[in-house]
Amino acid sequence: MSVLQIDNRDGALWVTFNRPEQFNSLSPESMCAMIDMWQRAEQDDSIRLVVLTGAGEQAFCAGADLKLIGCDEVKRQVTDRPSRYR
Repeated sequence: MSVLQIDNRDGALWVTFNRPEQFNSLSPESMCAMIDMWQRAEQDDSIRLVVLTGAGEQAFCAGADLKLIGCDEVKRQVTDRPSRYR
């Protein structure tokens, strides 16, 4: 299961956080996927807008997964990526 579901619908990029059992909190994998998605959206002129949504019925996104705050793996995965979105 992908942590982000991405669907291009006629120029609208629908991005669904897909960790409903963790209230769609952001894991290192989902943070990196978000960086990739924003870069893709910026480079593709056919994408006019990005819609963010969350899977499940309880939460859109709880923010960062608190179990991972300060974790070296998070820092490594996010900061080792070349990106202007840091």
